[in-house]
Amino acid sequence: MLKYKCGFYIFAILFAFIVSPSQGLAAAAAPKAKIIVAKSGGNYTTITAALNAITPSASNPYIIEVWPGTYAENITMKSYVTLQGSGTSVTVIRSPTTAGYLVNVIEIGSLTGVSIAGFTITGSGGYGAGINISTGASSVSIRNNTITGNIFGGITTRSPTTIMDNTITSNGNDGISFDSAQTIRDNIISNNGSDGIDCYTPDSEVIITGNTISGNSIHGVQCNVASMTFTNNTVTGNGGTTGSYYAVQLYSKNGMISGNKITDNKGHGIETGSWWGGLVTVTDNKITGNGGTGIFDNPGMVILHNNITNNGLDVSANNLSSISFNVFDTTAGVVKGAYNLKSDATPWP
Repeated sequence: MLKYKCGFYIFAILFAFIVSPSQGLAAAAAPKAKIIVAKSGGNYTTITAALNAITPSASNPYIIEVWPGTYAENITMKSYVTLQGSGTSVTVIRSPTTAGYLVNVIEIGSLTGVSIAGFTITGSGGYGAGINISTGASSVSIRNNTITGNIFGGITTRSPTTIMDNTITSNGNDGISFDSAQTIRDNIISNNGSDGIDCYTPDSEVIITGNTISGNSIHGVQCNVASMTFTNNTVTGNGGTTGSYYAVQLYSKNGMISGNKITDNKGHGIETGSWWGGLVTVTDNKITGNGGTGIFDNPGMVILHNNITNNGLDVSANNLSSISFNVFDTTAGVVKGAYNLKSDATPWP
């Protein structure tokens, strides 16, 4: 009898999981309905028409698949929509006009569950961006796009956004600008008219990793944040024709700057530090060939295991931070630390 009772209980439990997944295993994500935008042969011929025709929701998300072509539109997204192009070389969204004070190519309002991938996005006007994301948005992903030729910025966001695997190049102002928590990973950010990345978000955490940031006219990166992880980036050739700008200028209460190659910039290499009682660790970076100072010694820093050589001046020291186990040749001021070497492997000083 016990055997039959146990079998019954097991069956009842399994049945409850099947008919009521919210009380057991998590319910599977709703499948996305798909519609096609194409010059011919699709459901719609414009992205705007496709968006106007649907009412997506968390339980009824959509994917709009856009076939090759150039689409002259200004797009206003909806929540729970994935906008998927056929590849950056064949699928272009271009603003039909640059005339106006604020002309964004793609506008993402206070939405959730939005993804854009596989496009070249170009032609914003006035103070508009290729992609603009407003305050209050969530679960936004911008991946595998080329964002170029926008009169003002490439991407402007005021909400947490995942920005990955994009090429953001030759925009009139900043490549990426933001004032909220961000993850910026594995992008090429180059030849923009102002900073590669510009941010002011003193209450948020920012992760910038694996990017190539090059040839931007002013700073490679300029940020003021609560917490910064800046790792494994290549920052080179920034600063235009002047030596007064920075490859990397990061002010953070707490931060890690590690594993970066900061080389051959017109101006300075790194200026960072914490003025709020925190700590910024600068370690295992290559900081070489920059026209100005390689690194500045500011409050709240630990500078360890870096190669800081062949800069206009390698280290500008103020007897403030711990500077140890590095390689450098030229300094100004008092270095506080030990076990540093010169590039010829002799002890410094």
